[in-house]
Amino acid sequence: MAMQWGCIPVIVQDNIEQPFSDILPYDQFSVRVPKADIPKIPDIVKAIAPEKLERMRQQLACAARTMQWSSVLRSDFGEGGEHDA
Repeated sequence: MAMQWGCIPVIVQDNIEQPFSDILPYDQFSVRVPKADIPKIPDIVKAIAPEKLERMRQQLACAARTMQWSSVLRSDFGEGGEHDA
């Protein structure tokens, strides 16, 4: 939901590949931070130029639609979609 509102994801995972990374350009709509740099996150985020943030949000809008999940067709776990947004 946060992605749909334009919140740029900050990914803190060392040596982990993101889901669908072969088709989603995470580097264009998220910030990846090594675990060791967690204390620097505020400075890292503040250093992103406004123009770059706007480009990232445009890419994020495309990615958010791709990553949206709906259970309208039911899932294998018995959830029937009644709680979908």
